[in-house]
Amino acid sequence: MALVKMWPGDLPSEYDKLPPDTQKALAGWIKKHFSHSKQANMDRTSYGYKHNFSSESGPYITNGAFKGAMLAAGFAPVDDSAQNWCFRAKCNWKPARLVW
Repeated sequence: MALVKMWPGDLPSEYDKLPPDTQKALAGWIKKHFSHSKQANMDRTSYGYKHNFSSESGPYITNGAFKGAMLAAGFAPVDDSAQNWCFRAKCNWKPARLVW
């Protein structure tokens, strides 16, 4: 599926704009919290996970930066035309449901 026009902060290319130390921290966080799966994980989306990362690790990142980091780590989105992506990934922890 091709990406549809969306807000720039939702584009996976946002990952490339992160400082190297934030990219490294995000890659490590993903490696710690996810493993590859053929099954789609529809419980959470990139939007929720980016908040979990920021809550646990400090730096704010965009939804697109999280999507790009998951792609870089080899995780495929279920539907790359969606604004908030679900992934073919197994969560190795129970993420907190953040309340806004």
